[in-house]
Amino acid sequence: MALSEKRQQEIIRLVGEGSGDLERDEKLARDEQQKRRLQELHRAREDFLRTCTSAEELDFFAANWARDGREKPIHMLIENPHVDAGTLLRLYWYSDPEYFYSEYGSDDEVDDPTERDIFTTLERIEHRMTRGEYKTASVPFDPQGHITMPDRASEFTKPIPEAMYRPITG
Repeated sequence: MALSEKRQQEIIRLVGEGSGDLERDEKLARDEQQKRRLQELHRAREDFLRTCTSAEELDFFAANWARDGREKPIHMLIENPHVDAGTLLRLYWYSDPEYFYSEYGSDDEVDDPTERDIFTTLERIEHRMTRGEYKTASVPFDPQGHITMPDRASEFTKPIPEAMYRPITG
């Protein structure tokens, strides 16, 4: 079932402005009106990510969220029990596990808070995928085009689990 244009626009509005971190956004707000609008947006986004039962809608959100180190909504999405395995796998490979695992073995080793959040994203996705904690695997994603270090896995400080290399065929 394809998302209606109206539903896509509703989700795009949730993706809209804001960093995903309410405290940071409130500090950057120009005035009280913008601050209230951002608070409402954050509440609506969190409600959506917490209560959405549509794997398709969650995938649409993930595909349209500009990450740029803005991981808090992605962490909420990962925890949603209805997120599809293909969405998780795409988020994983778009987070560049080869870079992170060639540099760091645990989040304790990551000094930069933004990079630590991304490392946490990788670990949370691995946890769900390796334990088969997803209800559907209908969103296709093949990680092969994102693997840049197939012969250098021995150089990783932390290994990428085998499950993360398997495509989701939908």
